[in-house]
Amino acid sequence: MATPILNAVSPTSGQTGVSPNTTIILELTDSAFGVNQFSVDIEIAGITAWQGGAPQNGYFGTETPITDGFRYELTPPAPLSGGSNLVAVFAQDLNDPPAVLSTNYSFDVAVVPFIQMFTPSDGGVASTTTSLFISAFQPGVGINNAQTVITIAGVIAYSGGSAQNGYVVNLLPF
Repeated sequence: MATPILNAVSPTSGQTGVSPNTTIILELTDSAFGVNQFSVDIEIAGITAWQGGAPQNGYFGTETPITDGFRYELTPPAPLSGGSNLVAVFAQDLNDPPAVLSTNYSFDVAVVPFIQMFTPSDGGVASTTTSLFISAFQPGVGINNAQTVITIAGVIAYSGGSAQNGYVVNLLPF
């Protein structure tokens, strides 16, 4: 007896460099009997994202009928953690007794730099001579200055490893 089939549309199984704000898209099909949409459970990074025909735990999600099954688009309520993220899927077809799919796959979310603004403080007022103090780091990897871009009020102040447009930028290691 054939079980429903999982197609990880985006991100794909094993994909790397995925945005932490990605929407997970997958399809479940069963050409013999169809998919029981109320049997579908989807967990993302250990959190139930879809169960019993509806999104769960703050996930925004849709279920769209497709040929022989359903397409699920699930957006996490907060950015996913960097590194490996496991998607676990459980589904049954409409046969009696039903064939059961229980599988998982993973993708790697890019570890993004953490940026903190010190001066001026959030909501603070700056003049044209105000110095900006910004801390940026990427745990376990570091920051590549040649790939760093700093934009202030829509003007590029730093790009490609050097200051731009009259700005003075001092990069200090810590």
